[in-house]
This record gives sequence, structure tokens and C-alpha cells, in this order.
Amino acid sequence: MADQGRRVPPGAGDEGAEMPPRIVWHKSRRSGGGNSNCVQIATLSEDGRLIGIRDSKAAPSGPILTFDVASFRSFITAAKSGALDITAIRQ
Repeated sequence: MADQGRRVPPGAGDEGAEMPPRIVWHKSRRSGGGNSNCVQIATLSEDGRLIGIRDSKAAPSGPILTFDVASFRSFITAAKSGALDITAIRQ
């Protein structure tokens, strides 16, 4: 679906940034088959400074987590280290 002329929504971290003409969502290679546990990622701004993550089961109208590039890198680092696992958060 093309998103011509759309701007990043308020509160998304980079208000007023131009969204790319076509947002292409990519499914994680680690997601299971079908639409069971799929996480998708996309670049949400033409300059590549805003990254979005969504649950494919809730697409296309579900919530999107948005990050600037530095915050996205920190998020991925924390996720890979296990710091965001439920058991790690509860401790």
C-alpha cells in the first residue's frame, strides 16, 4: 500500500518527517511459519531515521513501535542480550 505524502504521526519520535512513498514491511527470519508469531520491521521516513516494528497479526491498522536509529540499535542489543525477556524484567 502506497503512503504518498504521509507524515509521521505525532508522538512517533520524528514528527513532520516525510514517510517514504511506499512502506515495505519485512518479516523476521526467526518468526514461525504462517502468521503465528511474526514481527515485521520497516523504515518509516525517507531519510531512514525512523524505524517501525509491528505485529503482523495486528497489521495493517494495529500499533507500530517507532524508534530513531540509535534507540532501535539499543532496543535490538537489549533484546539479543535477553534483557527484555519476561524473566529478566521480573527480577
